[in-house]
Amino acid sequence: MNCNGVDHDKLSFYLHSAVKSELLTDPNRVIAVARKNLNHWKNRYDYEPQWMSDWEEILSKGISAIIKILDGQDEKSVLLRSSSPFAGVLSNKERMRVIREKRKS
Repeated sequence: MNCNGVDHDKLSFYLHSAVKSELLTDPNRVIAVARKNLNHWKNRYDYEPQWMSDWEEILSKGISAIIKILDGQDEKSVLLRSSSPFAGVLSNKERMRVIREKRKS
């Protein structure tokens, strides 16, 4: 899979690295955005997919548990990043900057 010249999983990793920086700077805001997204999605589903439950559990464990997933190279981390609750943490400008930088490298 390719997105703007960068493998999708790698791009997701790079974007989540930027999310990690935001998490370390302002953890309350980042976690609040993730929880708000999860609550919004729960209201849209007739059932709760496993990834939602997994993210809720990870968020409840705190920053180190979140960073473990954001940095993880294991299958579960890659899968969870593909269903990330961190939409809105990065501005569109920040997202595009990461994409441009990684496309060049």
